[in-house]
Amino acid sequence: MSAHHIEVERKYEALDPQAPTPTPDWGQLEELTDGRLTVVKTVTEEMTATYLDTVDGRLSAAKVAVRRRVGGYDQGWHVKFDDGSGNRHEMHFDLVDPVETLPTALYRALRNVTHDQELQPTVEIQTVRRRSVLTDRQGTEVAEICADKVESHSAADDSRRAWSEWEVELLNRGVITGEEIFFACERVLQAAGIGPSDSPAKLVRALGKDPAFEARRGAEGERRGRTEEASPQNGENNSAAATPQVVENKHSAPPGSTQVLSAALTQLIDQLLLRELRLRAGDTTAVHELRQTAQSLGAVLRFAVRPYVRSEADALEVDACTDVLRELRTALAPARDLDIVEQSLNAVQPLTGVLTAHDVENLHRQLAEDRANAEPLGINRLNTDSALHLHKALGEIAEHTESFVELPLNPENYLNKVAKRIRKSLTVYLKEDFKDVWVQPTADFAYAEDNNELLFDIRRAAQNGLYCLHALSAGLGERVTDDQRRLMHTCIDLHRELSVISDEQVFTGWLSSTARRAARGDQDRLGIGYLMGRSSYYQVGLRMTDHALVPAELKKIKKLSLK
Repeated sequence: MSAHHIEVERKYEALDPQAPTPTPDWGQLEELTDGRLTVVKTVTEEMTATYLDTVDGRLSAAKVAVRRRVGGYDQGWHVKFDDGSGNRHEMHFDLVDPVETLPTALYRALRNVTHDQELQPTVEIQTVRRRSVLTDRQGTEVAEICADKVESHSAADDSRRAWSEWEVELLNRGVITGEEIFFACERVLQAAGIGPSDSPAKLVRALGKDPAFEARRGAEGERRGRTEEASPQNGENNSAAATPQVVENKHSAPPGSTQVLSAALTQLIDQLLLRELRLRAGDTTAVHELRQTAQSLGAVLRFAVRPYVRSEADALEVDACTDVLRELRTALAPARDLDIVEQSLNAVQPLTGVLTAHDVENLHRQLAEDRANAEPLGINRLNTDSALHLHKALGEIAEHTESFVELPLNPENYLNKVAKRIRKSLTVYLKEDFKDVWVQPTADFAYAEDNNELLFDIRRAAQNGLYCLHALSAGLGERVTDDQRRLMHTCIDLHRELSVISDEQVFTGWLSSTARRAARGDQDRLGIGYLMGRSSYYQVGLRMTDHALVPAELKKIKKLSLK
């Protein structure tokens, strides 16, 4: 089985690393917090953690750490990753027999990150941990304090390191806030000569990627006259390597077209992997963001890659990637639709004689049941061979962009050509086939539900254009023209306006499905019918507004000077 939580912890180390290891007096906590924090139990644990990665370091490149821990209360397989917004996620998987065997669920979770390569041990860390649990006045275990003596061995260069550190991690929410817990613990630590640590993780330090720690090790090696231990070949930095070098500050040349595209693809691929991991970890908020990333990649492939491929085989590869991204969005759509339904349902209040509190409770219960059925669909799609091939293919395109596409040398010209394609994808809705739609009486347009499909197509075109321009323009900065910005802003306006009716349509569709299920169960449908009628009438008003607004916005796009 697996479990997931978001780490909220702070790391500390001795202010004077050359002094004897300090011993904080945690008995002071109760006095400092007026009895709101108490140390209830302290245990000593011995743990061996083996970190693994692929031969070419794919986990490290994705900023994902995988370890097998033996010993301690939380022994098992752990996956740690940062979601890009400051949250540190941790997934736990039980050990299997033999302990070196990768659990099937963990293999599936990592497959798209590792490109299905085998994992090899990279670092082994031995830790003697003195762990103390803190409770509040109500007996809730709110935090734990870990005093660690650490010894590491890196397989890459056979280097060994040793240090002491302290961690304070929040566990459960109690009557005392997290900030109060950290503040009280830090006062005790500071009194013992211990302060915040700049080291992000044990693995980073064990790999020799903690510059401040390496500098201290180098300095100590010199003091002891053991320069051979500070040589690079033994995994330690000599004084020259440990000392920050002064580099002349020169303005780098602006990125070319290939660099802009490669950087955009790389960033989106990284987002896709991290949001996929969040979804696998049970973070349902990742559904919408994962769909956005898949759509962004699809838009970049369509407008910025496909027109410039060097061969027919490359074109087929792009088309295959686009298809898989579309399938992924489709698989995630039911869960995303239920997010929209939940937002609408949270605003529903009982109405005397029409909608009772019991009716509202039943709707929320049905929503929870639907969500449980929808959530595995996206993960099942991510587990397919086509999803694995997608990650491999996208990685190849991003890494070898120059050999895959032939782009205009001038990146400003390249972005402008992309912007023109986006404009064309939108202004097509002003052409002959759609003229009758915009000139018909507003009331006729407003009361025709079939027009929702047209408005949805325009919304999706605006969304694709916005996502593609946003991804590419990040690498150009101030070199984006005013008309290119206007195109982006108009896409934003169109998308924002049309998302309202699109979301309302999702809510109405869910209510319709719920009404059918209620009928089969011989349940009262009056409240559901009321909500459906209210939602449908709201859509009439939205279509009435959009009948004039949408063509006006499209005409703005048509007039843009994209030269």
